[in-house]
Amino acid sequence: MRTFESFDLDDFLLSSDGDAITWSLGFPTTSGGAGTPSWSVAAAAYEQSMSATVAVTQRGQMPQSGNHLLGAFVGTEVRGVAAPVIVGEHTLYFLSIYANEAGETVTFQYYDAGDDRIYPVKQTLTFSANARLGNPQQPLPLQAGTLAFAIDAENVVVIEVLDPAFTGSETVLFTATDQGTIQGLSATQTATFAVEAAQTIYGDVDGDEQVTEQDAVWIMEHVVGTRVLVGLDAALADVNGDGRISPFDARLVRQFVAGTIGQFPIENGGNG
Repeated sequence: MRTFESFDLDDFLLSSDGDAITWSLGFPTTSGGAGTPSWSVAAAAYEQSMSATVAVTQRGQMPQSGNHLLGAFVGTEVRGVAAPVIVGEHTLYFLSIYANEAGETVTFQYYDAGDDRIYPVKQTLTFSANARLGNPQQPLPLQAGTLAFAIDAENVVVIEVLDPAFTGSETVLFTATDQGTIQGLSATQTATFAVEAAQTIYGDVDGDEQVTEQDAVWIMEHVVGTRVLVGLDAALADVNGDGRISPFDARLVRQFVAGTIGQFPIENGGNG
C-alpha cells in the first residue's frame, strides 16, 4: 500500500553498560551517476516571473554543502535554476521562475552533487506573476528524493514515500554512538527499504498479499455493518464482479481458500 510502518531503533540495541546512545542515519556514497545537469533558462523569452526562497531536504535530511542545483520546470522546459547559498546556518536557494501566463504548474528537480543523482521533488507550485514565496527567515520547504527518512526524539524511524511513481529501493546507514565515554564507540548497520509495483490480488481485503479465511470474515463484517470497506479494499472484495459486496463474495473467497476454484469470476469475464 506504499506505506512503511515506523519502528523503534532501540528495539535493535543490546546495551551492556547502560551508557546513553544517540542514533543517526546516512546513505552510502555512489559514483558514476547523472553528472551535473546543463539546466539553463532563456529568461528573455518570458514576460513574467515570480521568486521563491527555498530550503531543500534530500531524502529527509539537509544535504551537505556542494555544487547542488535546484531546477524549476513546466513540462520539460527549464523555467528556473538556482545554486545553494549559505545564509547563516542555513542553505537556501533563491529561485526566479519564468512564464508567459498565470496558472502553469511548476515542478522541480534537485541535483545532489554529493551522490551525483537527480531527484524528483514532491511539491509543485502554480505560477503567479510577481509572487514572492518564502524568505530567508521562513523559506519555502521542498522535499527532494523518492523516500524520506527521519528519526524522532524517541528514536523512532519514520519513512515517507515522496514520489508516488517510485518503485525501487533505498539503502540507509543507521549508526548508534556511545555518549559521554572516552572511547566514543559506535556501530553501523545498513537496511534497505523497497517499494514494489502495486499488485491487484482480488479477495485480499486485509492487504496481507494473500487470500485467506480472514478476508472472507472481513467481507461478511462489511455485509452486516460491523466493518466498512472502502477504496481498494472494497474493489478487491467484489470478487463476483457485480458491483456490490455480498455474502456470495465471501463464499467465493472461502472456495478459493479451499482450492475448489482457481480464480474469481471478476478475473474470468464473470464466469467460474
